[in-house]
Amino acid sequence: MTGETPAEQLEGETLKDGWQVVRRLPPSSGASGGSFSVGYEARRGGQRAFLKALDVNAALDESESLHNYLLSGGQWREAELLEQCAADKLSRVIRPYGRGTWRHPTNRAITPVPYIITEWADGGDLTRATIEPELDLEFGLDAVHGIACALQQVHILGIAHRDIRPSNGVVVSGQVKLADFGHAADLANSSVDIGPHGAAHYAPPEVLYNSLRPTDAGLRSADLYLLGSLLVSVVASRAPLTTLWIALVDDEVHPIHNDGPLSLVLPFVRDAYCRALEFVEARIPQSCDSDRIMRVVRMLTDPDPSRRGHPHARAASGDDLALDRIITELDVVRRRVKVVG
Repeated sequence: MTGETPAEQLEGETLKDGWQVVRRLPPSSGASGGSFSVGYEARRGGQRAFLKALDVNAALDESESLHNYLLSGGQWREAELLEQCAADKLSRVIRPYGRGTWRHPTNRAITPVPYIITEWADGGDLTRATIEPELDLEFGLDAVHGIACALQQVHILGIAHRDIRPSNGVVVSGQVKLADFGHAADLANSSVDIGPHGAAHYAPPEVLYNSLRPTDAGLRSADLYLLGSLLVSVVASRAPLTTLWIALVDDEVHPIHNDGPLSLVLPFVRDAYCRALEFVEARIPQSCDSDRIMRVVRMLTDPDPSRRGHPHARAASGDDLALDRIITELDVVRRRVKVVG
């Protein structure tokens, strides 16, 4: 069809291993995918699956760094990381079914399209928990706890996700799983080109101000911020935490006008962040333990990445983030809401 990119032309195609591309999914459907991918429903026999087709043309036009990332094999890193998670039987990560490259059946000049096939999220994604938080509060808190457990699993395996947000948390047969590893990084090889971070309106301050340390600790700390932003969206704001505080910074220190480093603008960012948290706290439903929730939010989202994590457990165990203790805190929060409800 005229005007469509190659990644938008898979509907009706038969792929290797017998997969039939049934229909293209609209962006609003909640299907996991990014700015440079197109989602489809695929079927093989009675099995239903999600197909993510990488829009290479759009990605190559976006930026030089993304161009270089793809040329260095970045289009297959998501599949490789998902396969690694599956080999280690990570229960909270979306399961891959296969991968391949689609080529136009008649026009070989059209750019080939890499694709990944994964489990179908029969329960949708987590965006519904951020639309009317009070209506889906139990579901939302259960979901954040599930994503925290998923994050712990991938961190232990040596992977940073880098794009945690409502559309990338999905429900498969009643269980919340982490999906879309298109921006993920292998922590053991973080010195190589790890590609761009996820969506800017979810990103932590160190990403916005070009101060992210591409190290094990730096990438895991950024993931904690994203987890905290998800918690904020579920219990109070509907909007990502970054969207809230960035609206409160002065123009001269806004990331659009100031490229950092973060250390120079941190006092201004912290002031905006604290004011944003006042807004968040005022909107937490009465059925929640607001003091505990805000304590967890602050542990996860401190604007200074070196101050994130559970401070007491970190001092006791030597773990620089102590995500297991934060998972325990989240478990208490969700159980208290169930009791009250």
